[in-house]
Amino acid sequence: MKYFKDNISKYQEEDARLSKLFNQISTIRIITFVAALILAIYVADIPDAKALGIVIVLFLISFVILVKWHNRVKYRRNHVRHLKQINEEEMLRIDGDLSSFDGGEEFKSRDHFYENDLDIFGRNSLFQLLNRCTTVTGRKMLAEWLQYPATKLVILKRQQAISELKESPEFCQNFQAIGLHHQDDKATFEPLQDWLSEKSEILSKKWLLIASYILPVISTALLIGVSWFDIPFGYLLIALLVNGLLLKSVFKYAVKITEQTSKGVSTLEAIGLLISEVEKTQYPSSLLEEIKNDFSEREILASTRIRSLAKILDFLNSRMNMLYGLINFLFLLDIHFISRAEKWKSENATNVKNWFDRISEFEALASMARFAFANPNYVMADIVEQNYHFKTTKISHPLIKSYERVGNDFEAINKGNVMIITGSNMSGKSTFLRTIGVNVVLAMAGAPVCAESMELSKILVFTSMRTQDNLEEHISSFYAELKRIEQLLELVKRDEIPVLFMLDEILKGTNSHDRHKGAVAIVNQLHKTNSFGFVSTHDIELGQQAELLDYCSNYNFSSSIVADKILFDYKISQGVCKSFNASTLMKNIGIEVE
Repeated sequence: MKYFKDNISKYQEEDARLSKLFNQISTIRIITFVAALILAIYVADIPDAKALGIVIVLFLISFVILVKWHNRVKYRRNHVRHLKQINEEEMLRIDGDLSSFDGGEEFKSRDHFYENDLDIFGRNSLFQLLNRCTTVTGRKMLAEWLQYPATKLVILKRQQAISELKESPEFCQNFQAIGLHHQDDKATFEPLQDWLSEKSEILSKKWLLIASYILPVISTALLIGVSWFDIPFGYLLIALLVNGLLLKSVFKYAVKITEQTSKGVSTLEAIGLLISEVEKTQYPSSLLEEIKNDFSEREILASTRIRSLAKILDFLNSRMNMLYGLINFLFLLDIHFISRAEKWKSENATNVKNWFDRISEFEALASMARFAFANPNYVMADIVEQNYHFKTTKISHPLIKSYERVGNDFEAINKGNVMIITGSNMSGKSTFLRTIGVNVVLAMAGAPVCAESMELSKILVFTSMRTQDNLEEHISSFYAELKRIEQLLELVKRDEIPVLFMLDEILKGTNSHDRHKGAVAIVNQLHKTNSFGFVSTHDIELGQQAELLDYCSNYNFSSSIVADKILFDYKISQGVCKSFNASTLMKNIGIEVE
């Protein structure tokens, strides 16, 4: 897309300009230091204490100014590089190259209703296509949206928010770039959240808090006395020993807090900055405005509060630093930082989880908005009231490259209906089922779908497509499929959400007689449940028998053979398949089929 290519060129030029300025400031800092050193040596030779003092003060002031300028330029340069990277990644997604993206492997669940079969996570997955989150909490929220269908009201709110954010691609890219400054692949946020929910231990010990203010004053006074007024060193040593005893009483607790929070501080800093971006923007859509209002319902903004906690924990996590250790003995820093952190918890405990959930929600929405912007031909699904309804035109698979996609129209309506799909090898049966499944998952999350139009009711997808054996558990592929079907039969007994099932190559692991007998039984049983769906098979007899049932419909994917070459159009048609290609395929690889 031209938008992304233009941005890459723009940010590349800006990166070159800022890198040049960054290097120039580095040179100025070196020159300033050398000049100050030469001038200080010259003044020291006079000698003139007043002049030397002026040189030192001027150097320190100029040094601080240069460092701040240098850091601002560095941040801006890195920000531009992040923006360039973001646009390069969008181009990779458009080209269908997802190999370098996070697959969300940790969210995989073998027993989930559809994850494995529909490539929700892992290599070349829907998560890779959608995810632009930079925090661990945002990634988790997006993963949950892809795992569990939302209610109609939530879906409609998300659709509205995504459509609004889609019109602000610069804001969404800048939002992600801000998060990238603090992205940490090793970050884990759950221990920090555990600490936030735990009871405080120091705030209730008033004597310890009072001592933490009085003893540092005594220690500092004794240090001055030892240095300037010849007070015996023993008094200072006693004071430091007393301080050490107090620090020992909180040592284990301080270590515990450090272990719980050290890997989450970077995420906390990112959340604070991202919330700040949300707070200062106006939103027409109700969901985005709700999120913003949740951050600013108190006198002090949520971003300010969260960044203050990040600073406190960052200082506390520096406690292994030698300089910190020395100052800690004098000023009891552990007690002060822990008490400040606990005070923060007591003041914000009722809101903090909601803040984290809300910014994670915004990150997920921004990811989907970017997905929508990068795919302008995708549409929002129309969520209808009547149950067991699915109707779509030109639906195709978002993980297939755009120039290779073949769109299909399809309609499935009414409880208990079963669509039998027959077809030749590699004709598109499995891909069609995955196409339907993936787009329903997108629709149920509130995201745009890869289709010209789509209407559907609230649906829970269930698939049985990639059942595999498990040597450790002594499970054959056939038994694994039976366990999967058992899971489906248990699911459809619940009267919660209508189930759209997809059974690919049903009972493929057994002989043709038992396969046919079992498939007929399964179709008849599912017809009576809270479900409707698809069964793909090579069993032509099943298709022929289905023609006699008013709740079954036959569809097929066919191929044609021209001069020993098999041609596919990947278009679904009504009726039982009449053309098969297994013999030709076997001949083409050298098997002498009669």
